[in-house]
Amino acid sequence: MEKNLTGKKRNNKGITLIALIITSIILLILAGISIASLTGENGILTKATVSKEENDRESIKEQIKIQIMGKQSENEGKIEEALLKEILGKYGDLQGSGELKEQTLVTTEGSYKIKVSEIYNEKMEEKEEIIENASLLVTQIEVGDFVNYEAGEWEETVEATKNNGAFGGYTKGNSKNKSIAAGDYTGGWQVLSVEDDTIELVHAGCPARYFRNVSYSQTESIRHLNEFCKNYFLNSKFARDARCVEYHKDYSALSNSAMLNNLRYFWFATQGSPNLWAWCEVRATDTAGSDYSPWSVRPVVVLKSGIKTTGKADNGYGQSGWVLIP
Repeated sequence: MEKNLTGKKRNNKGITLIALIITSIILLILAGISIASLTGENGILTKATVSKEENDRESIKEQIKIQIMGKQSENEGKIEEALLKEILGKYGDLQGSGELKEQTLVTTEGSYKIKVSEIYNEKMEEKEEIIENASLLVTQIEVGDFVNYEAGEWEETVEATKNNGAFGGYTKGNSKNKSIAAGDYTGGWQVLSVEDDTIELVHAGCPARYFRNVSYSQTESIRHLNEFCKNYFLNSKFARDARCVEYHKDYSALSNSAMLNNLRYFWFATQGSPNLWAWCEVRATDTAGSDYSPWSVRPVVVLKSGIKTTGKADNGYGQSGWVLIP
């Protein structure tokens, strides 16, 4: 009788130990699941942190918007760009270039990156500057006149090569208004055409090299060159579009005696040698027909309507050009 009881007790202890092990395993599994659900990529704590950051970011945006609306209410719903920058500056630093709407505000609190267009995407009022004796540019200019258009400086150095489709030949810090062709003899911009209120300017030289991609069709080469000109020569303060010169569009205008500079001409490559095929690439020649600069690009910009001028001033290349006022 005693043996049986002892046997039962031992048996009960064995069952209890197994149950304890199983229970421990289950608890460990549950603990692992709980930890993962709390701290994993999609865990509760992670989501809570992300949610807090999103709320903080939105809170900063709302605070800025409230300040902007307050200033607008004082000025018939308008706000000047300078005042908008001042408000944004209270909350962090602006990064980027171009129009203010395209820049990014990096907030002091939380280092959140917020596009200005997320905060304010309406038209900004520019502070009107009263300038005496200003007149519409279109009423003053003639084809061939120099205009003091500013395309900016090169932000990188790219060597000229004969690789297919390669642009180059320019140096970081140099002006894009300067010609790199024919010994850097000139620069600036000239009036290419005037039609109603539309004014086209053409570079007085060649500011960059271009070697045509032999696999490109004529249309593709034109597109490639136009994209380059829009990316590098469009100053949105004064111009609304940019392109490269094109044989069919510009040959007559560029043959005008007013467009000839210092006895050197910038012709299309097809002018002297049709087998070069290049309908958009240009080269410099002198009156004797000597070839100075093959494989170059010559940009054209289209000015915005309503551009004004106060008269002429030196353009830095020995020419007197019309001063631009937006």
